[in-house]
Amino acid sequence: MDNAKFWDGIAEIYDKHAIKKYAQAYADTVELTRKYLKSTDHVLDFACGTGLTTVELAGNVKTMCAVDISPKMIELARDKCKKAGITNVTFSCTTLYDECLEEGVFDVVLVFNALFALPEQEKVFERIGTLLKPDGMFLSVTDCLAESSLAYRVSLWMAARLGKVPCENFYTAKSLKNAVSTGGFNIVETYSLYRKPSNLFIAARKI
Repeated sequence: MDNAKFWDGIAEIYDKHAIKKYAQAYADTVELTRKYLKSTDHVLDFACGTGLTTVELAGNVKTMCAVDISPKMIELARDKCKKAGITNVTFSCTTLYDECLEEGVFDVVLVFNALFALPEQEKVFERIGTLLKPDGMFLSVTDCLAESSLAYRVSLWMAARLGKVPCENFYTAKSLKNAVSTGGFNIVETYSLYRKPSNLFIAARKI
């Protein structure tokens, strides 16, 4: 499916839905992430969406490059930062593989609530590793959709196969941690932000 078109289509209602159901999870994401950020860090915020966490974390780092495939999501995130007076964030409407993202320059890569929608899992982790500096941190939050009810999993799988929703990876907490570990990272912390299914925060250091 056209993932950019899908995210464009829900951009205007995304915040209302996210805050209504996952307000605490987003707040916990910010709190957990701040522990791993330094004022000297150069950070890639991949799949930044509408900037819910971008605007909260930008003040903790030197620079942040916020990237998303959805033009409407980027527009909303940029507006949030402008209204908040944030000047250290640059925005790009592009993919994880765009050559504008230089290899080995980021201290931290953030990928919040996006891994389930990204195809070619091994390629994704390899690319994140190349973007990070030695010993750089990969911080992610991911819905472990394989822990949902059978009925929901079947309906989501069918919707994905019909091109109605972007969903490529049905993780459990265990399989997600294994994917990160085998993808070239040492996991240093995990935390479940939400139950049924788990919304799992992972902090991992590049090997």
